Amino acid sequence: GLLQYNSNSSPPWFRRAAETPAAPAFIIKAMEDSALETPHNHRQWMPQLAPVVSGSLLFWLVLPKLLPARGGGAALACGTTAWCASDAIDLAVSEILVFMPLFSGLLSHVFTMVACPVLSLHALRAANLDSAGTFRQDSAIFVATFAVNMGVNRIVKDASARQRPCYYWGREGATEASLFHSQEFRSFYSGDTSLAWAAVAAATSLLVCRGCNEAARRVAVRGAALAGVGSLLRIVGDMHWLTDVLVGTLAGIAIGAGMPPLILRAINDGDYVTLEHVV
Repeated sequence: GLLQYNSNSSPPWFRRAAETPAAPAFIIKAMEDSALETPHNHRQWMPQLAPVVSGSLLFWLVLPKLLPARGGGAALACGTTAWCASDAIDLAVSEILVFMPLFSGLLSHVFTMVACPVLSLHALRAANLDSAGTFRQDSAIFVATFAVNMGVNRIVKDASARQRPCYYWGREGATEASLFHSQEFRSFYSGDTSLAWAAVAAATSLLVCRGCNEAARRVAVRGAALAGVGSLLRIVGDMHWLTDVLVGTLAGIAIGAGMPPLILRAINDGDYVTLEHVV
């Protein structure tokens, strides 16, 4: 059922979440239970969360180096196999959209690697001004989600070894690829795109779990705009095919939205939703 709950004696974070219109009953129940509990000290949840963060970082930084990469990458080079050569949409979009590729490619990083993560972390901090511990916990979960997302991307890039469009067209000298010469066969899928969408999705997911639905809507809308522009610029910058960006978007959203509830469940005795006031 759907319930409305309000208690002037509850802490601000609790009232803010509980006053959300038509909040689901199971969320209200979780808030009622947690509002009566003693605030958790970070020394209690850090030992549970530390292995998650450490494991995620190892997954990103170490595991891809231990897996065998596809030799030379040429086997799946775009244009040499039906996997990419038959994709007329990728080729057409690449021909139409590329414009000032070096500038566009570098500008895309401002949106994907700076603006989206900063917006997401700022939204988490603003929603938890009355609980520094909650922000610390959310930040650790955010880092773990980021690391898993990047680890998956590295593994797929190494395994697929897809050629970037600028090399396919023979115009890599006019793109940011001229600054990074080892990136020719690392097109699928777009890491910048997945990073941006994972950051936005993770912040949105965490805010929903905390009951801050209005803040979640704001970061979702603003973040989607920034991530969308950054993703488009990866194509305009001649660094990715359309399908690289589409798959990167889906992967980022799936990992970003899915991991925070799983981690929260793991460190909170099997509960998917935690609205506890941690310190």
